[in-house]
Amino acid sequence: MEGPVAYVNGEIVPESEARVSPLDRGFFCADAVFDTLRTVQHKPYLLAEHLARLAQSMSYAGLAIGERMAELEGATREVAVRNCRMLPPNGDLLVRVFVTRGMIDRKVQLTHLSPNVFIVSEPISFSSFARRYEVGHDVVTPPFREVPDQCFDPRIKTTSRMHYNLADLYVARSQPGAIPILMDIDGNLAQGITCNFFIVRNGTLLTSPTKSALSGISRRMALEIAAELEIPTELRHINLYDVSNAEEAFVTATSYCLLPVTSVNAAKVGSGNPGPVAVRILQAWGNRIGIDIVGQARSHLSA
Repeated sequence: MEGPVAYVNGEIVPESEARVSPLDRGFFCADAVFDTLRTVQHKPYLLAEHLARLAQSMSYAGLAIGERMAELEGATREVAVRNCRMLPPNGDLLVRVFVTRGMIDRKVQLTHLSPNVFIVSEPISFSSFARRYEVGHDVVTPPFREVPDQCFDPRIKTTSRMHYNLADLYVARSQPGAIPILMDIDGNLAQGITCNFFIVRNGTLLTSPTKSALSGISRRMALEIAAELEIPTELRHINLYDVSNAEEAFVTATSYCLLPVTSVNAAKVGSGNPGPVAVRILQAWGNRIGIDIVGQARSHLSA
């Protein structure tokens, strides 16, 4: 079988043949959950943790796939291994597992529909963020707010993401190249579209509690490493006043692990350069997983 493959309801198929009906509720009304992991040196990284979070999202959304749940680990590994064969040695993948509620059927209750399961992958675009390790990222807080936890718990990873799309469009028009960090309805910085946000203030590492932000696996990794490095940490709400008085900031995500943030809303954070806490955590992170995180990304840049 040539070309990338995907998993569709128990079968490995050519990615080009993977299909979802427009009458699938995941497509029709974003009634689906997902999780995204990456490979490290062509092997799935923290696969069990990502599938556990997927199961938690499914439970909250009232989705159950029965015996197929036991197949997901093996299917995810197979998709990753087969698609990694088409990568160069310095490449890696993002692998996404989706569970939709199934096809629309007005005659059947939602709880009786048959969910659909998909696993797809794409190469990590290292060149899109490689230089950010050295120069830092710019952040913009758009006017669109994070969905309040009174609506649904932010710990669920759902495909319902229009507020993120609007935020991304706003930032692309107002400050191209920056990333959006949404605030909650109280004006606290909650999370990005695919990342968690941290600042360092008075030597303490601060990030939002999961009441306002996704419980990111990379977020948890940064907190664990900070504890190992004896960097004080605190989970609490962060507003723009805190950011303006921070020594440094950074974001965490599956693809790049950690990227320094050097400006928020065009205002310099700290010295305007990547800070020492971010550098220490990133170095320790690479040591933990056995790769040079920055070096791998930079190897994808043109000479």
